[in-house]
Amino acid sequence: MIDNPRFGLGVVSFALNGQFDNPEPNTLVEKVNGLEIPGERRFIELLAMPTTQPGNIEKIAKVIKDANYGITICGFRPGEKTPDMMSADMDEVNRALADVYVIMDCAKAAGATRVGGPWIRNHGNLTVGDGRYLEYALGEVAKRAEEMKIYMCMEMLNAFEMRGFNNLDTTLPIIEKVGSNYVLVHMDPAHSLREERSITDAAERLYTSGKFGHAHISELGRGPIGSGILGGEKLAPFLGTLARLGYGRKGEVAIVEVFHPSMYDAVKRVDTVGIAQKSPAEQDAFALNEAKQSFQVVRTAYQAVCDSMNMR
Repeated sequence: MIDNPRFGLGVVSFALNGQFDNPEPNTLVEKVNGLEIPGERRFIELLAMPTTQPGNIEKIAKVIKDANYGITICGFRPGEKTPDMMSADMDEVNRALADVYVIMDCAKAAGATRVGGPWIRNHGNLTVGDGRYLEYALGEVAKRAEEMKIYMCMEMLNAFEMRGFNNLDTTLPIIEKVGSNYVLVHMDPAHSLREERSITDAAERLYTSGKFGHAHISELGRGPIGSGILGGEKLAPFLGTLARLGYGRKGEVAIVEVFHPSMYDAVKRVDTVGIAQKSPAEQDAFALNEAKQSFQVVRTAYQAVCDSMNMR
C-alpha cells in the first residue's frame, strides 16, 4: 500500500456558467451538484478577473462551501487587454500588477489558498526581452503572496496559444529564480503534450523541484476529455505519476476543465457548429453533459491508478 493521500478532483466554474465572471451562487451550486462529483475532497475552481468583485465572489464562495466543496481560483485576463508586445513600460507593468492583485483579493475573499491560470502572462514585454519586467513583476507578486499565504501558480500554455511560459525549460528557471515558496507552476497535460517529450517525465521533474503547485486537465480542442489528444492512455500515466510522487500532500488538486458554448469564440473551439446560437438553457445542458463526461473519464482513470497502487 502506498501511503499517499488521494488528491482532490474538481471542475472549473466557467465550464458551467459561460461567463468571464461568476454566476449567481445558487445557480452555480445547482449545476455543479448535478455533476454528482464523488470522493472525499470535492472542489470548484472559480474564475477571477480584473473585473471580478471580491465581495461578489465572497458570497458565491460561502454557498459553495456550505455545499461541502473546496475552492481554488483560476486567474485570467482577457486577450483583448494584451498590450502591444513592443510597447510595455513600467506604467503598463504596474497596471498589470494591479490586475493580478484583484485576482489575489478574490482568492482571499473566497478563502482559497491556490490560484492557477495565466494570471500575468498576457502582458506584452513581461514575457519577452531581457526579463527585467518579468523579474520585477513576479517579485512583487511573491511579496504579496507570502503576506496573504496564497500560492500563485503560473500556467504553462502551448506556444500555439501564448508566447512566454510554454514548457518546463522556459518556465521552471524563471520560477526558481523568484525564490518564493508561494510562486509555483501550474501544469496541464494537454498543453504539455505539445511541448514536452514526455509529460510524465516533465511532471516528475516539476514535482521534484518543489514547484508543482496546481494541475488542470483539459483538451486542446476545448471539447470533453478524451475527444482530442488526451485519451486514457496518456491521462492515466500522468495521474499515476502524480499519485506515486505524493501530489496532494500539500493541498494540491486536479481541476477538470470544460468550456461553455458561449465561450467557444474566445477559446477558438470550432467542432460544435450551431450550439453557440442555441438558448442559454440548451447551452447549459450541453456544457453540463460534457462536464459530466469529462469528469467521469478523469475519475475512472484516477480510480484505476489508485487501485493499481493500492492507495489508501
